[in-house]
Order: sequence, then C-alpha cells, then structure tokens
Amino acid sequence: TVVQLSLDGIPGAPRRTAKARNLLTRTQKELHRIIYDLRPSLLDDLGLPAAIEWYAANYLSPRGLEVRVEVEESLRLPPEIEITIFRIYQEIITNILRHSRAENAWIELYSTRGKVVLTVEDDGVGFDTEARAGGVGIVGMKERAAIVQGSIRIDSEPGTGTQVVVEFPLARDALS
Repeated sequence: TVVQLSLDGIPGAPRRTAKARNLLTRTQKELHRIIYDLRPSLLDDLGLPAAIEWYAANYLSPRGLEVRVEVEESLRLPPEIEITIFRIYQEIITNILRHSRAENAWIELYSTRGKVVLTVEDDGVGFDTEARAGGVGIVGMKERAAIVQGSIRIDSEPGTGTQVVVEFPLARDALS
C-alpha cells in the first residue's frame, strides 16, 4: 500500500506505473488469501467442521471435483488440535489438486473412541507410498501430527487413488 501511494507522487505516474500498480494489487490480494488460508476466521468462529466444509467447497468443487463431505457438526476441539488438523487437511487438498487427477473426493471428520479422525480419499491416479515417503509434504504432515500426538496413514498405489487417515487422541473433556 505504501508503495502504491508513493507512485502517486511520480510525474506521469498514471501512464508509467499502471503495470506496477496492477502487480502490487495482485500481490496484495494473494498475500491476503495466504494469510486467510493459514488461519481462516471460520476456524475461530465456527470451528473445524465448518472450515473443512468451506475449504472443500472453495478449492475442490470449483476445480470440477465431485466432493462429498461428512463432518460431525458439533465437534469442538482444543485450538492446537484444530489448527493442526486444518493445516494437514490443506496439504492433503493441495496434493489432490496438484497430483491426483481425481474426479471425486470424500472427506469425513468425526470422533470415536477417544479420538478425532479425518479421512480424505480420492479416486485419482494414486502413487507409490514407499517412493514418496520422504517427500516434503508427507514429512511435514507427519511432523505436524506428531507434535500433538497424532498419526497419519496414507494408503495408495499407482492407479488406485489415495486415502489419508489422520487421527488425534482426545481427552474426554475435549468434546462438547
């Protein structure tokens, strides 16, 4: 914004700086989107279930994927668990969009037997989990989960799609 305002003081600015202004405006919008994606207000205001649904509707559906989302609407979790699950979920969705060539995605979020479970499955091209086990995205997701005693299981083979199951233990009082 400061750079944009300083362009106003340059003689002939409207003609010579139109391209710079356009680039700055696009950069501001992208930065705003990145900041919002890191911690969407939906997570604070409505909780993880609504954020999961919103993210699928705004990132998968517009790219032509048929998406089925089933979430336990009343699920309320400690903030550190919610943000960890959401960040892992963002990475899973990014991987679907970049690599899977899927037509369908199924997303579930629920609690059972003292744990919360996020399952994301697609019908894409799949991949060799052994060959990709050390990939930055997979390692990052596993590290995030481990910080809050969670786990991730990735089931995939070339040609079979992918299923990612994320589990976190919960204290009894973590559920409302």
